[in-house]
Amino acid sequence: EMADFQNLQKSINQKHEDDMITNDGNTFLHSSDYFNWIAQQQYQKRLKGDPIWVSCVVGGINPRNQEVFLGSTDLYGTKVENDYEIQVPIFLNEGDKVKIDTRTGKYVERVS
Repeated sequence: EMADFQNLQKSINQKHEDDMITNDGNTFLHSSDYFNWIAQQQYQKRLKGDPIWVSCVVGGINPRNQEVFLGSTDLYGTKVENDYEIQVPIFLNEGDKVKIDTRTGKYVERVS
């Protein structure tokens, strides 16, 4: 939903601004930190029965150690990070939506 996206974007901008103002060494200036913060926000809102209806993909490079980061989180706060392999059957087509067991990374079923 667009309103949820705009509110999440506003929260991220506020978090970044707060981190820049305090500059106390405990800043969330790297993509992996923002990713974890977004997932936590989504999870907390879902627990309250008011989920943020946005799935996010966050990527970036940590300037300190040049580590590449890519992660995805959904409205439930489920996180998938770097180098995660999902095992799916060969009969699936690109763009098909599937249910995956995140504990094992295995295909469960096709969803509509």
